[in-house]
Amino acid sequence: LVATKTASASATLDFTEFNNATYRWYEFELEDILPATDATVLRLRTSTNGGSSYDAGASDYSYGNVMMEDGGTPQNDNSNAATHINLIGGTYSGIGSAAGELGVRGTIKIYGAGSAASKTTVLGNVSGENSISRLVGSTIFGRRNAAQDTDAVRFLFSAGNITSGTIRMYGIAA
Repeated sequence: LVATKTASASATLDFTEFNNATYRWYEFELEDILPATDATVLRLRTSTNGGSSYDAGASDYSYGNVMMEDGGTPQNDNSNAATHINLIGGTYSGIGSAAGELGVRGTIKIYGAGSAASKTTVLGNVSGENSISRLVGSTIFGRRNAAQDTDAVRFLFSAGNITSGTIRMYGIAA
């Protein structure tokens, strides 16, 4: 365990505790990440300057995910030129914010963060409850479109704050 962040009406949850000389890859465990604004999308951005700023250019990221709603059919959400990586909520009505609705739960893995010659890659599986109280799940893959040494990541919703929830960051040694 490298770091734990707990939201309380937080605009973002930022992790700057990367130690790329020690860890080969990172895993983030999301527990009940609940948005303040209904029907929003959970997103991720990366940084190369320790979190002083996060890459948000119009074509900084590529991502794809397949989402499924209980009782529904699979839906795709993808982009090869985005300001972020969508993790869940892009199709099926977005993530719900009502009291008693499940926040986002699951794991996100980050590979290649320590190599300036590599494009940082994101893989994960998450689930949550959407704004119409249906269970949704998402399998995610994404990357930073430029090779860089990533040393911080930011989790945020497409609108509003993160009401509550916890994210734990684990470093996996070589």
